[in-house]
Amino acid sequence: MKLKLSHCLGPAGCLLLAVIFAVPSLSEPAAPPEPFPSSGILSIFRDDFPFFSPDGEVSPVSVPPARLGCGVKLLNRLEDNFALRFRLLEQARRSIKIQTYIFTGDEVGHRVADALVQKQRGGVDVQLIVDAYTKFHSEDREMYLDLEKKGIAVLGFEPVYLLGTANHQVLSVDDVNKRFHEKYWVIDGHAALLGGTNIANEYARYGDDPDKKWRDQDVLLTGPVVADVAAAFDSNYEYFLARREHRLPTNQVEWWVKLWWKIFRKAPPPPAAPAAPAALDVGELTAADVPVRFIRSRPRFHEDYVYQAYLHLLRNARQDILIENSYFVPNHAFTNSLLEAARRGVEITVITTADSSNDVPGIQPLIRYSYLPLMEAGVKIYEWAGDHPGHGCLHSKFAIIDGQVSVIGSFNLDPRAVYLNSEDVVLIASQQVAGELREFVDTVDLPASHEVTLDQAREWHDPKEVSAKFKLYFGIALEEWY
Repeated sequence: MKLKLSHCLGPAGCLLLAVIFAVPSLSEPAAPPEPFPSSGILSIFRDDFPFFSPDGEVSPVSVPPARLGCGVKLLNRLEDNFALRFRLLEQARRSIKIQTYIFTGDEVGHRVADALVQKQRGGVDVQLIVDAYTKFHSEDREMYLDLEKKGIAVLGFEPVYLLGTANHQVLSVDDVNKRFHEKYWVIDGHAALLGGTNIANEYARYGDDPDKKWRDQDVLLTGPVVADVAAAFDSNYEYFLARREHRLPTNQVEWWVKLWWKIFRKAPPPPAAPAAPAALDVGELTAADVPVRFIRSRPRFHEDYVYQAYLHLLRNARQDILIENSYFVPNHAFTNSLLEAARRGVEITVITTADSSNDVPGIQPLIRYSYLPLMEAGVKIYEWAGDHPGHGCLHSKFAIIDGQVSVIGSFNLDPRAVYLNSEDVVLIASQQVAGELREFVDTVDLPASHEVTLDQAREWHDPKEVSAKFKLYFGIALEEWY
């Protein structure tokens, strides 16, 4: 005779069994809930976000995971930005890592260079990368060589131009055209700064010249994301070291430095022992304990991860998109993503540079050519005319999506950023950061801007004057080179 288990246990026993099987085992705790949804704009912060690599494997240095518990400090005003940078240089006790696209031998540039020399002599490990391929000014090159003489390698600087590039022997135009547009400062491994800011008077808004009163946007980061920025810098540093080793002998910086020391019969003093590390004073943060994801693109290595991230955010926006970008020349994918968002009812505002505030005037017809289809779909476009009207340059590169995600970095929405330049951004999931940045735009940037009309957009899209047509067609022919 077969007995049912329920007959043996009775009603109470069956109830007990039901509870036991319904409750997860105490020895296997339930996995914590995913902090980010599997769809929508915030899914870009997930570890399993489907970034694509033609090589089949996404670089963990260019796309590390999102980091929780980070500190964020918006640096909207360049005067405050550089005051903080110089303060951090002074506080540095262990290491300084700087990569920049422009490092000009003007007052601000020399002040940074002098600070680096002093810190290096004080035992701080100073590492410097400059994209120096087009730095033809003698004052810049003299400053780079002077830093080399004093023991600080300026990677990216070549004493004899354009020798020893891609194949280590002769000029490769394709290689030189793929520029390193990333901008990093990492101090003592504790604080990282990035954005659009280079090292020159106009970025620090130094002096009384209104043309040097630029607008740019940076961010300071603390917490675990700093290690990601440092790792990206380190990979670039190793790359430039390898390039330097394979140059022709006459293009080796060491050869010129040794010649200089031989002529003047003196050598730089040896560096001191490193000082004990101390906590950096970064000032009050905009937000603490927020998720931040660092993303880098390097077209020379078939990477376009920043481009992929931007398209995801634009295609998944549901409320509003604010873009402030100096060289706004969207390709078809960017344009279509914005048009689709506008059709979904997303409110879109674009702020870019005006003719009077563009440091690359040849690109202005291309910028204005892009307006018409967007404005016909309801996109509002403004041109920044300067807080000193008619002067300065809008150089910032950021976006705010749905008041939740801020994108800040070196990435312009133009073909060069997509196809040629190495770039970087951070994605910040914080309504507080997005709100404060939006407030600055509304109260400072928009009052210094002029709204573009449909009549202007039509004229710029199909200019009637011969000279204007020539400038537009010439710009289209050189679109990827600007």
